[in-house]
Amino acid sequence: MNYRTIFKLLNSIVLILICNLNSYSQIKNIIVPEGKYFIDNYNKIILCTEKISSLGNIDEAEEINIVFDKNYKIKGSPDFFSYSESYDLEITDEGRSQFKLFFTQLPVFTINTKGEVVDDPKVGGYLTYSDSTGILLKSDIGIEIRGNWSQTFPKKTYDLEFWADETGKETIDAKFGNLRSDDDWVLDALYNEPLRINSYTAHKLWLDIHTLYYAGKAPKAKSGADVSYAELFLNGKYHGLYMLSEQIDRKQLDLKKTIGAKVEGELIKGDNWGDAVTFIKANPFDNNSQTWDGFEMKYPDEFINWENIHAFVDFVVNSRDEEFKSSIFKRFAIDNAIDYFIFINLLGASDNTGKNIFICKYKSGEPYFYTPWDLDGTYGTLWDGSRQYTATFELTNGLYERLFKLNPNQFIEKLISRWTELRLSKFSNVSLAEGLDRSYNLLKGNNIYEREGIVWKEYKFSINDSTFMKSWINTRLQFMDGYVSTLTGAIETSIKNSSVVSTIYPIPASDFITIDFNGLDGTEFLIVNLQGVVQKKGQLDAGKNLFKTTDFENGIYFVVIGNTFQKISIIK
Repeated sequence: MNYRTIFKLLNSIVLILICNLNSYSQIKNIIVPEGKYFIDNYNKIILCTEKISSLGNIDEAEEINIVFDKNYKIKGSPDFFSYSESYDLEITDEGRSQFKLFFTQLPVFTINTKGEVVDDPKVGGYLTYSDSTGILLKSDIGIEIRGNWSQTFPKKTYDLEFWADETGKETIDAKFGNLRSDDDWVLDALYNEPLRINSYTAHKLWLDIHTLYYAGKAPKAKSGADVSYAELFLNGKYHGLYMLSEQIDRKQLDLKKTIGAKVEGELIKGDNWGDAVTFIKANPFDNNSQTWDGFEMKYPDEFINWENIHAFVDFVVNSRDEEFKSSIFKRFAIDNAIDYFIFINLLGASDNTGKNIFICKYKSGEPYFYTPWDLDGTYGTLWDGSRQYTATFELTNGLYERLFKLNPNQFIEKLISRWTELRLSKFSNVSLAEGLDRSYNLLKGNNIYEREGIVWKEYKFSINDSTFMKSWINTRLQFMDGYVSTLTGAIETSIKNSSVVSTIYPIPASDFITIDFNGLDGTEFLIVNLQGVVQKKGQLDAGKNLFKTTDFENGIYFVVIGNTFQKISIIK
């Protein structure tokens, strides 16, 4: 063989190697490890939790093959992967079998049950919980459908109980992210929420604004249920987005345990509409029944005892005005009453003034307080998922009607002050819009809405839903600002109904006021403006007390001494 022949042979080998290398560089093969993908063969959906950043560069690939349970070819050869997009797949060895591939940053539950899931009893099953890092939890569980009216939806809400083994004789605790460790969890379907963000955003907002009055004594207690998002595969089918929620129970609020027959902590759920839950009437009760006039007894759970809550409802409904004014806030926490009223009115939560509410007590001898639940009917959405087009209404019940009528312990002034405080922070137009946007963008950025539309054919979603919610909350804020400003009239009414124990002059004042006080030395006083903001506070001595008002702006103010009020004006 001469050198020319050898040269031609070597040249051919080099060309073949170059062609093979070019061919290889144009094909991208990706293998996804088990536990990081989930397949719904019925709806033809593959959901992948593998991090997109770990899949390598695909922008130069002319063909992309990805291996899950089988070999799939990605049609169209995208330049990059995105959580907000979907990708058409076909099984390479079956030709026409088509799937949709999605990537998600949200955790995923997979549940396989031993039978049909019903309302009651729980059916046994096996659960895995995983995210982009892999499988985080495996457990035997019991699962049942949860809810009342929501059971009519095609997408069901579920209650999960974690079991030590498949018999379910013993439960175990499970923990998810920053949520608590517990054996009982809720997977809320959110089906009647157009954007799936009402309950989630509202629950987060309540936790953000309200702290339990006894938090210093019970630092683990939360003022409500914390929540997070997850996706669900049930018996091999993708069921969409869910809100994983902590339970409202004795543990969540860290209520004191019952000792023997003595009731300490109390937890009573507003389960249906009735005279008692709305403080209209204190009807008779039956300690042999778990329910009473809209309430359901949740704790104590060793026995049923309606005496305490009945006595409270009776007090609110039937006590004399002076008795109500002097002791209502020994029976109900004032800061909680204020925050809850503001909260439900801001969000237009018309289904949460009696029903969908918990009334709770930390321990015997301490006041009741409210905890919200089931916050789907908020941000301009009604409980059935339709739009609440009006934003100009007040939400109240019998308890709040008496509080506004009698204004005990400067309830109205404190509510005005709290509203003003929140409007400058958590309830600013910008802050509330950002809260909605965070929730919406999280779901939109993970392409939740396309997946929901595939598995729930009746489901419709539009960017207009987000626009409507933000527009509605702005209109609601405008109404609430006006509503709060009118409360000064209620303050003046309470002044007329009070016995003033001091004389204040001159009125109008300019540079100083004199308070001629007939009470005890050291009595505290406040001067507040029409927004309820404290401008001056101090102590009075018996006799004449002189105070400068040179730094006050012109306007109307109230001098608050104990349970008495007097209006003054400053004109310079």
